[in-house]
Amino acid sequence: MKQIIEIELSDIEKLKNFLVVDIREREEFLEKNMGGVNIPAHEISNRIGEIETKENLVIVCSNGIRSSIMARVIHKKMLMIIDQKKTIKKVKKVYLHIQKIQFHL
Repeated sequence: MKQIIEIELSDIEKLKNFLVVDIREREEFLEKNMGGVNIPAHEISNRIGEIETKENLVIVCSNGIRSSIMARVIHKKMLMIIDQKKTIKKVKKVYLHIQKIQFHL
């Protein structure tokens, strides 16, 4: 069973086989980011294949509102992918960083 877990920024690097998914708009991501892949929230459904192979996903945005919503959406879509493929996979966890990200350049 997959889980959505809140995570602190300092704990992200301790994860194995993880991917940071920044769901802000491209312009926001280009201005300042913490790395990872930029998939704007409205593109998640079409680009879910880009993230489905990672064991742990860390969903981020600028203030936690969009990432909170999209963590639930991604969690549900990943469950549907496993059900459709009817294969046994590693447990996949979706982590949610809900604090406002302070970017330092």
